[in-house]
Amino acid sequence: MGLIEKLIELGKQDIDIRRIWAKSSTVSGIKISRNLGFIELGYINSEQIGFVLDLEKAKSYSIQTYRDALRQTKKPL
Repeated sequence: MGLIEKLIELGKQDIDIRRIWAKSSTVSGIKISRNLGFIELGYINSEQIGFVLDLEKAKSYSIQTYRDALRQTKKPL
């Protein structure tokens, strides 16, 4: 929870994040990862599924908001 808000805060601080890696074994964690646009990498062990979110390619509004915040730090004065 709070991932998007934290990403936007980091973007405003000119912190450029390219990918986020995650893993989950719970139904809710897997569902959240899929809904946020994470790509499923398959089982990394007998219980957990691995995920990656490419922030440069993700199309969601929330990720676009992060990229916009990051871009604003790059504008010339």
